[in-house]
Amino acid sequence: MKIRFKCLTLPLAVMAASSSTQLLAQQVTLEEVIVTAQKRVESLQDVPISVVAVSGDTIDEQGIFDLEQLSFTMPNITITQEQISDRISIRGIASGGNQGFDQSVGLFSNGVYMGRGTQFRSAFLDVSSIEILRGPQATLFGKNTIAGAVNITSRRPDQEFGAEIRASYEIEYDDWSTTGFVTGGLTDNLAGRLAFKVKKGNGFVENKLLNRDEADAEADNYRLSLLWDPSENLSVNFSYEAYSQELNGKGFEIVGDEDITILPGSTVENPKYIASSQCRAIFVDCKLNHQLYGTNVDGTPFFDREEYSELDTELAALSIEYQLGEYTINSVTGYTSSDLFEVNPTAAVAIPTSNNFQEEEYESFSQELRITSPTGSTIEWLAGLYFESGDYEMLETINLNDTAVFGGTIGTNVQIKTDFEQEAETYAIFGQGTWNITDEFRATFGLRYSEEEKKAPQTYTLNDAARGIRLAGYFSDIAGLGPVIGEAAAADLAAAFNLEEHNIPRQTYEQEDWSPSVNLQWDVNPDVLLYASWSIGYKSGGFDARIATDGVSDGIIDAEAYAEAFEFDQEKATTYELGFKTALAQGAAELNGAFFYTQYEDLQFSAFNGGLSFLVDNAADVDLTGFELEGRWQLTENLMLSGGGSWLDYEYQEFKNAPCDVYATLSATTAGCVTDLSGETGVNTPEYSANVTLDWKRAISSDIELQLGATLLYEDSFFVATDLDPLLEQDSYTKLNLRARLNSLNNTWSTALLVNNVTDEDTFHYGNDVPLFSGARFIRPDAPRTVTLEVVYRFN
Repeated sequence: MKIRFKCLTLPLAVMAASSSTQLLAQQVTLEEVIVTAQKRVESLQDVPISVVAVSGDTIDEQGIFDLEQLSFTMPNITITQEQISDRISIRGIASGGNQGFDQSVGLFSNGVYMGRGTQFRSAFLDVSSIEILRGPQATLFGKNTIAGAVNITSRRPDQEFGAEIRASYEIEYDDWSTTGFVTGGLTDNLAGRLAFKVKKGNGFVENKLLNRDEADAEADNYRLSLLWDPSENLSVNFSYEAYSQELNGKGFEIVGDEDITILPGSTVENPKYIASSQCRAIFVDCKLNHQLYGTNVDGTPFFDREEYSELDTELAALSIEYQLGEYTINSVTGYTSSDLFEVNPTAAVAIPTSNNFQEEEYESFSQELRITSPTGSTIEWLAGLYFESGDYEMLETINLNDTAVFGGTIGTNVQIKTDFEQEAETYAIFGQGTWNITDEFRATFGLRYSEEEKKAPQTYTLNDAARGIRLAGYFSDIAGLGPVIGEAAAADLAAAFNLEEHNIPRQTYEQEDWSPSVNLQWDVNPDVLLYASWSIGYKSGGFDARIATDGVSDGIIDAEAYAEAFEFDQEKATTYELGFKTALAQGAAELNGAFFYTQYEDLQFSAFNGGLSFLVDNAADVDLTGFELEGRWQLTENLMLSGGGSWLDYEYQEFKNAPCDVYATLSATTAGCVTDLSGETGVNTPEYSANVTLDWKRAISSDIELQLGATLLYEDSFFVATDLDPLLEQDSYTKLNLRARLNSLNNTWSTALLVNNVTDEDTFHYGNDVPLFSGARFIRPDAPRTVTLEVVYRFN
């Protein structure tokens, strides 16, 4: 595996060590990449942090639809939709599957923070650029950027008229999308832009039982932007964006089923067992072949809807920039919302056993005010104030099919209902200053002070689905067991699933923190920048939205234990980074790299317990060590080589309360099994990953240009489940994407053929145990080979 990685990165190494006489003769140079990673407009080569910038043109040319697709082309970045949440990971650090967690990676769109993982699902729409900042970004971007930040900037309105329509069609799976924009001046100092996208996708997992492809998706979004420049000193940019997505099915499938026999003397620490492959009839098929036999319907209460997801998001951003003498004042006002409704079955099973009805409502308001000094002085600085308030509510109902799970003995389906509400407010003050010690040496110091308060209650009840009453009442009144025995019967049933009824009153969580950063830079010469940095970042603590037990499922409600278990602590990350940025071959090439070491304390995690709930806690300590490399080389006027690679060493220094895999769980003598994973690795943390892209273009007639491109992607093996289940390990793989495009030289039209995953590699980035079926696992497969035709027409 290491040899393959070296082969992929060899061209970049050669780029760093040699120059070309052909380049000298042609005098080709790279186009400058502009970023706003430090809240200033700067060249990427002048920014002393590890950041990857992708232009909107690159996104359009490669047919990348959203952040999840983009993440598959970048080392050390993973974004994937899980069964009941979304995982966004940079350098292996991500939030787990609990709705009480804030994100480890901050998402910012047009300067506005978007706080829910579901908002990462939004499709790319008329994007100008995307910047991915790796490592803690607390000083300038604030809380919940402990792993990094994603900064999306949309294209601005233009006074000059322009319009575009773009249509694409995927041949194999009958997917299509249409996108476009129109822009122009409305008055002498007011310009507008309207962009839209509509997409219909049938999915690539065939549900043989329902005779449909999953995930069957429909999505549309639009954005209206207005840019008002009333004077040379004042600019006002307003945008409103709405996104809507519907999914029929999510495309999960069963990939393994084991018959596990626990042997005498087996313990959690040393499981002894015999495991043999099987495939229970309820699963029909137990292999990764993009087929499933799943349904969610049998006609009983709350089992009358198939797997389904509906997401609606909004974003309004008002950005005001005022030039006060030599100083710049920026105001960014934002409003975001996200409404989600989902029906999630147990997994891809032929007979419905359980499902999850999940409703989420979230909205937030934020305000940032900054003042920035001019550049060119001995001291350059910026300072700002930030406020954010957010409201979140989750209503979750887990339904157990009486016939399938209890054999019809209860007489109706059982419901487990969760009601969680949270109010949050954040205040912050921040500043950053750069001391230009000499023309070659600079020191930058940053500091952010934040205060945050969260308030939340939670209720958790067991109910009779048909009658809408507590299950204890059903046992007492309908079954005639009486109040005492009825309550005991309901408690025994709850304990069997490692949960118990409870009502946690509103609790308050408060935290304040100081996030400092120091960055030293040395311009060795005009073509080489070296930097060293140190920073501390925090991720908010809070409340377990899906808490199911106080730690012991005995039916006895320990209020003090619940209050303690309901709350989890904040995370802390301390990062040290050494990096370089270089210009080579007389401006025709760039090579940037960074070596990092990060210590995470009290890392938050959520892990499936094999029943119907998740374990939420703080892991003690994680150490990350790694190296990242990116480069570009304009080989000739028509040929560009680019790519990157990474090495990552992720290790739990102490993780004694880690979730058990299925073998240890079956060996445990009590519910809520935990084990020690100290010294082990994490989820989606391949040791090596790399990408190499080659783009070539040339005029083939007086008015037509041919453009060809190829991207090679490599990832080392990695686990996809927190318990490091060996059956849920993705082997190392290499994928190839190819594209061919014809462009008119007057930029009026283009047509393209895009082939992704040419060799049709079967891979996955998410998987877990099947609830209620010990030994069975399911995954969400990545896309197989796709072939897409695209046509673009521009009105100039």
